[in-house]
Amino acid sequence: MHFAHPTLLYALLVLPALALGFLASHQARERRLRAVVEPRRAAAGGVHTLGLRRQFRGLALWVAVGLVIVALARPQWGEEVQEVTYHGLDLIVALDCSTSMLAEDLKPTRLARARHAIKGLLERLDGDRFGLVAFAGTAFLQCPLTVDYGAAKMFLDLVDTSLFKTQGTDLAAAVATAIRGFGDERRGDRVLLVVSDGEGQANGLEPAIAAAKAAEVRVFTIGIGSPGGVPIPLRDATGRLEGYKKDRRGGVVLTRLDEEGLARLALETGGTYYRARPGEGELEEVMAAIDKLSRGEGRATLTIHRQERYAWFLFPALLLLAIDAAWPVGRKPVEAMA
Repeated sequence: MHFAHPTLLYALLVLPALALGFLASHQARERRLRAVVEPRRAAAGGVHTLGLRRQFRGLALWVAVGLVIVALARPQWGEEVQEVTYHGLDLIVALDCSTSMLAEDLKPTRLARARHAIKGLLERLDGDRFGLVAFAGTAFLQCPLTVDYGAAKMFLDLVDTSLFKTQGTDLAAAVATAIRGFGDERRGDRVLLVVSDGEGQANGLEPAIAAAKAAEVRVFTIGIGSPGGVPIPLRDATGRLEGYKKDRRGGVVLTRLDEEGLARLALETGGTYYRARPGEGELEEVMAAIDKLSRGEGRATLTIHRQERYAWFLFPALLLLAIDAAWPVGRKPVEAMA
């Protein structure tokens, strides 16, 4: 079971205090009754029945409060699988996860800025299948082509530089992995969007261009970072700065945006190069270019995760409150028991 607002469950801690309050109120009432009515006559006059009714109302209210708190936390579970018809193209984003993407010339880091930009791209898609390739010195398909953009965002959140032991920027591996991700069936244009700082990709540039041309994949590229050299910070698990990446000689490593290779990859495959800038204006330009490409029609399986189940808790709570409201306790005059 998953809760959309799990912190609300801390409110359940009030239930023991509420139960103690009910108990204290009941005991205080019993003491007051004993002070004015003999126990035997009280039982004969219906005070015992009256106490049971009050106890039921207290229990009903206690349970209802607990159910309402759980309902407000929005419990979710289960999956619903649907087959949908889409009209669009196939878009795979290759995200650079090399260590240089931890540089902070774009805030908070190049990688975080890139992830944010890709999420913005996902929010603009409508019917296009989306896939994700993570790459550094190697590459792998992080998210297969899907129209389930919610699932794609979850895959995107898992991407990090720690996934790669082999560092570098292997564009050839990224392009080859994306081509395999497109598969054999073709619906509309195939678009690969490479988001990278471009550093250290010279050896893989020619094979990447050749592979993209052979597979008829149009490559667009977004350069993340600045041409001026900046250090690569090293932080601990809490985000505290421990120092900067150094080379074997002990010098601080500086990383720069290498636009030449990214621009050539895009130009020679029919795409366009963009540099990331504040305000994410490059996304508007990328989407404008993609919107001009041809689209096809197909069917895909869409898995809808975590169905809302709050009604399973809210309706019983409302039922208990309704019974409580319809069953007044009332008060029997003590004089009637004499």
